Formats: sequence, structure tokens, C-alpha cells
Amino acid sequence: MLPLIILLPFVYLISIKINEAKVFDVKQALAQKWILILLLSAYVGFRYGVGADYFAYRFDYVKFNKITFGAALIHKDPLTVLLAQISHVVFHSVKAFFFGMAFIFIACSVCTIYKYSSDFTLAMILFIVCGPLLESCNASRQYIAVGIVFADYANIKNQRLWWHVAFIIIATMFHSSALVMMPIYFIFSPKASTTQTLMWLGGTAMLMLASFGTLFSATAEVLGKSLDQSHAYFTHTVNALRVLVYIAPCGLLFFTKGIKKRMPSYAVFILFNAILTLVTCRSAYLMRVCMYTNIFLCIAIPDALKDINLPKESVRSIKYVLVTCYTVFWFYGVMTSGGYYPYRFSFFR
Repeated sequence: MLPLIILLPFVYLISIKINEAKVFDVKQALAQKWILILLLSAYVGFRYGVGADYFAYRFDYVKFNKITFGAALIHKDPLTVLLAQISHVVFHSVKAFFFGMAFIFIACSVCTIYKYSSDFTLAMILFIVCGPLLESCNASRQYIAVGIVFADYANIKNQRLWWHVAFIIIATMFHSSALVMMPIYFIFSPKASTTQTLMWLGGTAMLMLASFGTLFSATAEVLGKSLDQSHAYFTHTVNALRVLVYIAPCGLLFFTKGIKKRMPSYAVFILFNAILTLVTCRSAYLMRVCMYTNIFLCIAIPDALKDINLPKESVRSIKYVLVTCYTVFWFYGVMTSGGYYPYRFSFFR
């Protein structure tokens, strides 16, 4: 229990130090950033039995190391296989494989937050309480792809198509589900008005709802495997509280001042994440795609709070209420999920 209790205050305190150093000493801020990345990578990478799929990944490590180099290159997730093989050749340990997966995801995420967030401390807290850090203990391979897609933030926002394609291809080589994020580029048209963007988002939502039944077969095609749609995991509806938490940031948009003529990027990310959540919440399996959009809230929410047209005291109150609600939900999810508690390190099992 202790590792979970100290996680949030630890990240909060060190991110404050990094925020202060960014103003007065950039080199110190960069050094502290990488210390934070290494510590969080150790926290996630050196766990034992944490996450529903933990032992499946240990089995994958053994399975991947039986694959020849040539076969690895044509595997549906070739870079994940190569990461397992490098971990075995260099370190002869499954711990290195888990640490490598954690490091890639966390390095991509923290570096993106550091570079593009308007409030590094708040963004890092959201990185914890919105779920990405601990959820990466469960969907480790997919979260490597999530981190790479998140690192694609500037290319999506600034409409650099070929860089976006390159990032998605690399992410897909770790986990083929990243391919579903290829179309997100086309939602961020710099010339589109707010009305046009809303129409595009609304059309996307209606199209996905109308084709909900075919999403399973499309997912099977992307992942290259058959899916038993009658299984409870595919038909189970997601907890309503979790859905509410994912769409709650939409409430901030009613108070922002920069959304009238052209929709800012933070608003598009918030709305797109809410749409995906509402469309896929009827299936716990399909809602896994929201991993790719939920992480963008770490940048979008601080930007939205900065753009709110209210007195500073009111904005501060909204921020405290938001963080408190997310933190309570995070603790509730950790204590009731059964996959993250108790937290054990692999060196002390």
C-alpha cells in the first residue's frame, strides 16, 4: 500500500521543483525531468504481479525469445518482439523487458508534457489520476504505442502529415491498435471554423454509432486475430462513473474564451475523447481505444483552465475541485480493481 500512497505526493513535489527550475535553470530542470522519468519507469517496470495481464507479458517474453530475428521482423508487433529479445540478450531478465516497456511510454509522455503543457505540475498530477501511469501496468504493450502517439501531439496540432504518419507507423510496430489514431490528423484543420469542427466531430460520432456492430470485426482485422463477441469482456458496459470522469472536462469548455471563431486544440482533444468514450462505453474491450485520447487530457485540461474567462480565484477553485474528484476516483479505482493493489516490487516478492 505504501508505494501507492507516496506516488502522488512524490510526483507533485518533484514536478513543482521542475516547474521552478524551468524558469531559472533549464539544465537543472532537464536533469530533474529525467530523474523523474527513471524513477517512474522503475516504479512501473520493476513491479511484480501488478496488472491483470502481468503474467501474460511474462509468457510473451518467453514466447518472443523463441522467435527468430527474421520472423520477428514480420510479426504484427515487431518492435515489441525485438525489445523482448534485446532485453534477453543484454540483461537475461524479464525485468529488463518490463522496464523497457515502461521507460519508452513514460519518457515519451513526460517529455511531451514537459515541452507542451502550460502547467507541468497539474499535467503530471493528471498523468497519475487520469489513469495512464497505472493503466500502463496492465496494457503495457499498448501503452508504448499510446506514449508514441502522445509524442505526436505537435504534429497533429500543427498539421505535419508525414511526421504524423511516421509516428503512427512506429507506434503500430509496438501495438497494431495504434493504427486507429491515423484519422485524428484530419480533425485538426487550422482553417476550419468552430461550427465546421463540431460538424466533423458530430459526423464522426454518428458514423461510429451507426457502425458499432462492425467495430468488432474492424478491430479483429487491425489486431490480426479473431474475437469472441459473446465474451463478457466484449459485451460488458463500462462503469458509468468512469464514463462521467472521461467526459467531465467538457464542462470547462462552457467557460473558455477562445472557442467562438476557431476551436482551439485543447477543445478538440477534450471533445474527441468524450465522443470516443460515449461511443465505445457499451464494450469494455472497445473502450480501450480511449487510452489513446485520454492521455491528451494531461495537456488539454491545463490549457482549458488557462483559457477560462473567470476570476483567478474561481479558476483556482475549479482546478482544486477537478483534481480532488479525479484523485478520489483514482484511489477508488485502485482499491476496487483488484489488479493494482497490493503493489509489489519484483525485487521483494
